[in-house]
Order: sequence, then structure tokens, then C-alpha cells
Amino acid sequence: MLTERADVLPDRIGVSTAILSADTVIKIEFKNFGDTRAKDLQLAADLEFADRPQIADPAGNVHIPPIVLAPAASQFVTFHRLDTCMTKATCDEINAGKQQLKMIGTCRYFDVFGAEHHTRIEAIYMADRRMFQITKNEAD
Repeated sequence: MLTERADVLPDRIGVSTAILSADTVIKIEFKNFGDTRAKDLQLAADLEFADRPQIADPAGNVHIPPIVLAPAASQFVTFHRLDTCMTKATCDEINAGKQQLKMIGTCRYFDVFGAEHHTRIEAIYMADRRMFQITKNEAD
């Protein structure tokens, strides 16, 4: 008899370069820490920064079509290169700590019992440490 459910949570946030630049790619890894699969898992992530509304193409938004995630398996949400959603001046301001870069990630899935679950993460890029720090992690 099954008694444990899927438990999908953020495991890590990766930044591909030491300093934010046009080539930087950011990705968040969601992992199923539960003992059963997560069905119809939907993942989404977004980047927020001060001058984002001035950018014509909102490439900071990423949505992954529904998948099944096995126990102990991971799924990455990978953003486009930063030059698709922000200017060099914005990268420089974020690197200097003059502007904030926030990443928001969400997931929705169903466990093997049919119950719906949600996870939401918020993280701020810490320019002095060159990494994201999770500031909010909510899950049911």
C-alpha cells in the first residue's frame, strides 16, 4: 500500500558565468524528494528586474509543458541567455549591487493519490557572492 507522496522542491539555482553578462544562463533545478512520482508536473520561472518592462521580448519567462517526474529525479528550468531579456547596462548594475535581480519559480503537480500540490520559490541574486539566495520557499 502506498503511503508516501511526491514532494517536488527546488534543489539548486545555477548561474553559468562567474559574473552576470550577456552569455549568462540561469537555471533552477526542481527535484522530487518523495518516494512516488509527481504527475502532470508543470514548471514555470521568471526573472524580475527594474528596467524589464522596457525590453520588448519577455524572454525572462520560461514554462515547461506537463511531465511526470519519478522519485529522486530532477527537472531543470533553464532561462535564455541574459542578453535576450536585459541590457549590458542592467547586467553591470546588478553586478555592482545597484539593481536587484529576482528569480521566481513555481511548480504544480498531482501525487499518486490525485491530490494537487504547489511549490513557489523566490531568490535574489547576491552580487557580492555571485549566487542566488533563496528568500522564500513555500510548499504544501
